[in-house]
Amino acid sequence: MQTIGLIGGGNMAEAIIKGIIRTNGQNPPSILIYEPNKNRCETLGREYTLRFCENNGELAQESEIILLAVKPQVAPIVLKEIAPHVDDRRLILSIMAGIPTAAIESYFSSPVRVVRAMPNTPATIGEGVTALCAGCHAGGDDLQQAEALFSGIGTVLRVEEKQ
Repeated sequence: MQTIGLIGGGNMAEAIIKGIIRTNGQNPPSILIYEPNKNRCETLGREYTLRFCENNGELAQESEIILLAVKPQVAPIVLKEIAPHVDDRRLILSIMAGIPTAAIESYFSSPVRVVRAMPNTPATIGEGVTALCAGCHAGGDDLQQAEALFSGIGTVLRVEEKQ
């Protein structure tokens, strides 16, 4: 089972954590998280078995799948912090609103696999719909991994990014 790292610990990140646990039963993958709000970390730590990272770089280094679950205005900071630690063995999933895959890819000096996911609010109760689209370096296997991860919060559809 792959190590999944979440950058950001808000409501949608928590819904995804619940979905991962729900779909994997007694054998969930290792879940890492970086969340700067210590109170939020305490809340998540009481509810779920997570490993908290000290910073975004540590999380990126130790995760095979990196899920960007932060507000779009902090995207430049986060992407600059993880860029030195990301290589072609890692898959980047993004739920950042309004940030296209090409914008994410532009922060990296070599090709990276990016899948953009757009879950809707009912995902927080496991009844959502998530639209997925692949960046220019992501392939079918990457979309399948993303589908497997997001299926825990509802229905998953593949779309072209322009949609």
